This record gives sequence, structure tokens and C-alpha cells, in this order.
Amino acid sequence: MSNDNRKIFKPHEGFQEQFVRSNVDFVIGGGSMGGGKTAGAVLSIAEPVQDGRFRAVFLRNNLGDLRSGGGILDEFKKMYHGTGISVVESGEPRVEFTSGARIDVTHIADQTREKVRQRFKGRQYDLIYFDEMTGFSFECFCEVCTRNRG
Repeated sequence: MSNDNRKIFKPHEGFQEQFVRSNVDFVIGGGSMGGGKTAGAVLSIAEPVQDGRFRAVFLRNNLGDLRSGGGILDEFKKMYHGTGISVVESGEPRVEFTSGARIDVTHIADQTREKVRQRFKGRQYDLIYFDEMTGFSFECFCEVCTRNRG
């Protein structure tokens, strides 16, 4: 595909643009379904993934939601199509960039503190994105946030 045929994605004015361009350490974005929160999160990593050491995790509380039509993996495929990304949907889903940057895409079904601690032990992320935060307990949120080391 030539550069002339590439579609350019950019954030919509308003919430999505503010969300994507935020340079603070902690952002909570809410709104109605279809408001562009997930798309904004996927767009927000466009610059950081140029660094091959960049690591992120995108979380849902249900694995099926990650793989479903219009889910996070589909957003990555749509927005980064033609850039050489590799989207792994089986096993431990992830998105790998030609720079070496990697985005883990996973779920947390058992949100007990001990299970979350065991599952994320030793992991380090520059960015943690909770998709549909209302599906996570506060304890789970706090435990996962200890993995934010970027």
C-alpha cells in the first residue's frame, strides 16, 4: 500500500482530543457508549510506540470482549493498518510494533487481590488502560497500578 492510500486517523475535537493529547500521569475518561474512549486510548500510544522499549497493557474484565467485533484488537488493526504491526489474537493477545514496542491485551476475570498480584507479578508497564473501568473492583485497580513503572 502506498503512502498515498493510507488513511490518517486523528482524534475528534473535544473529549477525544483532550484525552489523546493529555500529558499527565493519570487520566480518567468517561462518557456514553460510542464516544470514542477506546479509540482515543488506541490513538494515544501512537507516539510512545516509536520507542522499542515501550510496554503497555489494555485490560478488560472479560476475554471475549477483547476479541469481539469492534473490540480493542479490531481498533488496533484499523488504526495501525499498513504500519507493519503484528496482532496476536490467540493465547496471550498482544500487539507488536516494528519498533519493538508491545501492547499486552488481556483480561482479569478473577479480581481478588492475591490472584491479580500473582498474575501481574514481575510485569512492568509504561501505560495501563482499563477499558470499561466499571467492570473492575477498586482493589484490582490499585493492584494493577503497582505495575506502572514507566
